[in-house]
Amino acid sequence: MSELHLPQAFAVACPQCGGDYLHEDSPTCASCGFALESSGRIVLLEHAPVEDDYPAAGSATQEHVSSRHFWFAMRNRFIQQLLEGARADRRGARFVEYGISNGLVMKQLEQAGWKAVGNDMHLGGLRNAANLVEGPILCGPLEKVRFRDPVDAVGFFDVIEHLSDDYSALKHAVAQLKPGGHLIVTVPAIQGLWSDFDDLLGHKRRYSASDLRGLFGRLGLESVALRYAFFFSYPLVWLQRNLVHGAQDPGEQRKRYYRPPHPVVNAVLTGLCRLELALVGLGWRPPIGTSVMGLARKPAA
Repeated sequence: MSELHLPQAFAVACPQCGGDYLHEDSPTCASCGFALESSGRIVLLEHAPVEDDYPAAGSATQEHVSSRHFWFAMRNRFIQQLLEGARADRRGARFVEYGISNGLVMKQLEQAGWKAVGNDMHLGGLRNAANLVEGPILCGPLEKVRFRDPVDAVGFFDVIEHLSDDYSALKHAVAQLKPGGHLIVTVPAIQGLWSDFDDLLGHKRRYSASDLRGLFGRLGLESVALRYAFFFSYPLVWLQRNLVHGAQDPGEQRKRYYRPPHPVVNAVLTGLCRLELALVGLGWRPPIGTSVMGLARKPAA
């Protein structure tokens, strides 16, 4: 067994009975005897984690292309810009990212000064993340993650569109927040963009900005910022989703969708995203986009 990597700052309730809080210095529940185990740097909240609904090949494909694809790099920039409204001083502030996949966003959070912990139920992506991030990594269903101490922020980055019950997942996460803490969510936008891409990735829905606003309201949160992203790439994505059809093999389809555009197109789209970032910084709000992003605050006690 590897050395357990879960500091007391992120002590979690026993995933089996909830009767005790576990961490690296106290990994066994005094109530039921459940003991945290690890796989490398990954803390297992279940002793037999499953990956039924997300093939390991998906993680491998995404990890391979993400360093070169404009969308991954620029999504991180959009997230960073949105989080500037969360708090001025991030040093030591605790951030929980649910559904971290390969850890690309969590790495950025750490570089920005957040003290981050990541959660996902798929070992394939987490093994990649373990080589990328420094903070704790928890493998298990979201509903089994309950921290002893409330945290400063929680994030779902292109995650809740995969869930049958997005409201319940967000409600569970918001319960982990301090009063005044923040929730940040990014999701695919505009139901009219639905295509076999969404079916392939296991999406249940796409969202509008008003959809996110409604979710935040139901959760009792104050909306801080809601906006679309990837405005300038919207026409190209519409064409790709509606007019371009490729191989029917799921593995080949996944590679096609994740494959970076031609280097010239990739560079142009990167430049347009940088222009969008600058315009948003000046107060512009895109009327549409391929993603929608929201930042909300839990009311102070």
